Amino acid sequence: FDLETRKIKKTSLDMGGGHAAMGAGDGRILCVAHHKPVSMMLDKDHKVLASFTAPAGFVYGGHALVLKDRNKFLLPMRAETPHTTADTGRLEVYDLTSLKKIDMVDSGGIQPHELHLIPNNPNEIAVTHYGDIAIPKPPLEFNVLDSKLTITDSHTLKPLRHYEQNGFNAMATHMRVSKDGWAYIVLTQYIHIEQPENLKPGEDGQKIALAELDRLFHQKWEGPIPNVAIEEQHIAVGLPFLRVNTQTGERQIIYKGDKFHQRSQSVAYNTLLETAIGLYYFSDNLILHKPGKDAEIITSAQLKLEGIRGVAEIPGTTFIAVCGTFHDVSVFDLQSRNVIARFDSKNFATTHLYHEADV
Repeated sequence: FDLETRKIKKTSLDMGGGHAAMGAGDGRILCVAHHKPVSMMLDKDHKVLASFTAPAGFVYGGHALVLKDRNKFLLPMRAETPHTTADTGRLEVYDLTSLKKIDMVDSGGIQPHELHLIPNNPNEIAVTHYGDIAIPKPPLEFNVLDSKLTITDSHTLKPLRHYEQNGFNAMATHMRVSKDGWAYIVLTQYIHIEQPENLKPGEDGQKIALAELDRLFHQKWEGPIPNVAIEEQHIAVGLPFLRVNTQTGERQIIYKGDKFHQRSQSVAYNTLLETAIGLYYFSDNLILHKPGKDAEIITSAQLKLEGIRGVAEIPGTTFIAVCGTFHDVSVFDLQSRNVIARFDSKNFATTHLYHEADV
């Protein structure tokens, strides 16, 4: 989406499970797969410059990190089938010029997902780890053993500190780090909805799932169950937006109520306003947080969208871009609370949105 010309360019790629497409800082675009073995680097016209194939036993999953000043980029990988906490993920290191792999390092946790330099300490990288294993734990969708935020040396990529995110039985997934070094993290967990063939006569899969949500998490679903939850056959657990100090592990829990925190997805941070943005797909709203102030809610109606899924800061402005899962993108001014631009588009079940000045 070109913010100046309002033109939209779309290209189909020969890779499965696309998760995040982000700029490399020079017009190239780095496309990372999700639970699939192939990721790609494209030029500004979407021509494939290189394909990256995960080694045997691993698949890509998550968001790359470009270290432009060091001429490197990192790709996160998880063990294809993690069975124990010993089945940790890897960070692949590539040369940004040659696009050749130069190293691979153990991430120190299960399923590394999102990586960010810590702005006030660029010698460190914050990494979220899902922490779930492939052994079923019904009625939960994810068997979470070691969900955590890991702080890694940005030069050696060796883990320095681990901050376990206990108390929620949920995966630490998406994250951004504020300019003063606090990581904003969203969590994910579902209660599985039984399919008709697995039910006894007279049973209702949705009612069973809702009862389990109440039993395990002491939550009652408010209002109708979203169609997307029924289609995906799981009930989202309402889970907080976390603010974690990357130096000490101190944690603040941000929560506006179950109905506003269902099915987290993207996280953004507006540096100019020092405001973090957490997106909740099933709730169809954003949670805004600025330190020292109460969290606020922005609805999809205010964004003139539906089924919101991706959010990104537009650096140097008070604006964010937000996309619907299947349709359209809005540019929203966090200061005036107005939509200042809108794109009509087909988004193909997109999961994330990035801004890149050089694309």
